[in-house]
Amino acid sequence: MNRGPESSEQDAAARVVDGARAMLGDTLAQRIVSCGEFSLAQLRALVERAALYIGGDSGPLHIAATSRVPIVGLYGPTLPARSAPWRDPSIRVAAVEPEPLPCRPCDQRVCAPGDFRCLTSIGAEQVVTAAIKCLT
Repeated sequence: MNRGPESSEQDAAARVVDGARAMLGDTLAQRIVSCGEFSLAQLRALVERAALYIGGDSGPLHIAATSRVPIVGLYGPTLPARSAPWRDPSIRVAAVEPEPLPCRPCDQRVCAPGDFRCLTSIGAEQVVTAAIKCLT
């Protein structure tokens, strides 16, 4: 069966959510929300209840940016200087991006090197550091 990119992204997101829940244990695992399918209004309402939003440079990040919730944006093929949503300077925001790469920025839908190094080289420590920065 040929599965589209949406299915691949959903599978990857499910693995991240499952892994995070497993690391947190039964008590805190319920705090990890898997978004699934929401309308824009529902997504905005969900984000409003969050302490922090972490996400890639995609539609949901830009929806989150319309709230007062701190955000950590993950920028792989795009550059925060070009793609980050405008935010009131009083609201905490952090951008996480890989080390400089010769293929970045990239406007292609298909990774030219074929390994998505701009995304896979973003480390968990970078994201955690950015999250702490936004929450303190």
